[in-house]
Amino acid sequence: MIGTFGVTFWLAIFEKIPLELNLDHDLIIVVMLAGILVGAGLGIIFKAGGTTGGSDIIARIGHNYTNFSIGQLILAVDFMVLLLIVIVSKDLRIVLYTLIEVAIASKVIDLISDGGYGTRES
Repeated sequence: MIGTFGVTFWLAIFEKIPLELNLDHDLIIVVMLAGILVGAGLGIIFKAGGTTGGSDIIARIGHNYTNFSIGQLILAVDFMVLLLIVIVSKDLRIVLYTLIEVAIASKVIDLISDGGYGTRES
């Protein structure tokens, strides 16, 4: 619950900060920055043993029963969601940008939560 309320709190705070970056036409920079920031935030939450109440709960449970890292499992779950979005919306461009963001975030999550190791040690 702390993670869920924390995300809501920080989103509200960052919405109030006047920041003019004008990155509307440079989506790859936006995707990279979002991946780093989302991955860092989720990595810290996972390192503390929490979740945010979304698809990361599936990744946390899967991590307990498999040798896959939380980042890898989040990438797999989000890939499935994005695949369904492509089937429904047909907007492949935005889905591919989102997939890049999720891939970057999953690597950053693993760097922070697992110390950079892709799988758990036995």
